[in-house]
Amino acid sequence: SEYKTAFPLNIIRINDKNISRSRNIGASKAKGAYLFFIDADNYIYPAFIEGVRKYVGNGYEMIIPAIKPDSKKYIYKITYGFVNILVSISNTLNMPFSTGGNFVIKKDKFVKLKGFDETIFVGEDHDIVGKAHRHGVKIGFVTSPKVVFSARRFEKEGFSVLAKYFVSTMYIALFGKITKKIYNYQMGGDYYQKKH
Repeated sequence: SEYKTAFPLNIIRINDKNISRSRNIGASKAKGAYLFFIDADNYIYPAFIEGVRKYVGNGYEMIIPAIKPDSKKYIYKITYGFVNILVSISNTLNMPFSTGGNFVIKKDKFVKLKGFDETIFVGEDHDIVGKAHRHGVKIGFVTSPKVVFSARRFEKEGFSVLAKYFVSTMYIALFGKITKKIYNYQMGGDYYQKKH
């Protein structure tokens, strides 16, 4: 309730499971100068917004935060650290990728980019980062503050999910957008619920 007036919350529900469409609708309703996208199973610490503010103050128009696991298991720390290294390298090589659907972008730049491509099956996050780069948006990959990234997909599917991510990333890098279903990739919290 401390942030209720500073951060008024409007919940918008749509029946469509198209993540890009959901994000675009949310962005169209947002009133702030910056949009912050975070995957539904991830979270941030209270200091995150203050931490991002300094990058915005230095002229960044899109900020891609590093990720850390919500698990203390060493294997996840290694995996997520590796992802951060790859994303950092991709930004250095002027072929920026994202660390998932978590980023901050100036709203007017998002509108100019026409938001997320709603025809994409998977990798819409990488697509919008690449599109932003091609349009001259000043992008910063930052190691702090971090987004706490859920390990529940790894817990449910095992490390075969890494193979899916690898295939997607390679496909996008070599051929572009993934508009057709190339593997099974469930969305929504109900996917993780145990069936009784």
